[in-house]
Amino acid sequence: MAARLTGFVQRSADFVKKYATIAWRDHINKVAVCQANGQSMSRMQMLSLYLKTELAPPNPIEAKESIAKFLDLPFKMSGQKIANMNVKEALCKSLLVADVAVFFVVGEVIGRRCWGGYKIPGAYGDTEMFTEEDIKKMDAERAKAN
Repeated sequence: MAARLTGFVQRSADFVKKYATIAWRDHINKVAVCQANGQSMSRMQMLSLYLKTELAPPNPIEAKESIAKFLDLPFKMSGQKIANMNVKEALCKSLLVADVAVFFVVGEVIGRRCWGGYKIPGAYGDTEMFTEEDIKKMDAERAKAN
């Protein structure tokens, strides 16, 4: 078991190293192109360059491709395909689903700004919202309505 875990960690480290190297080369190439043109690129210019390219909305061709892939997804995940999946693939896909679920929950907690639930004014015995006079007025209005 320890040997398998060590192998997994080594493969993961190799994977990260490979793609970090690719990203670094891409960065160096962009800087070299700017320097070849007699320009120097500041960090803000580099940031804006990456933001424009990486965070830009998809063009119509990319949008059509992604919609087609999304609509084709239920047919790709048929029961037979799931039954023929090996343990490694199933584990990777389940970890992906768990990752998305965890970050959904983290996003909800950040959005609520609390661990519990949504804070509803006036609930949970909060009396800071209404004074005694406000409560008496509301009781009088309810009594008139009935």
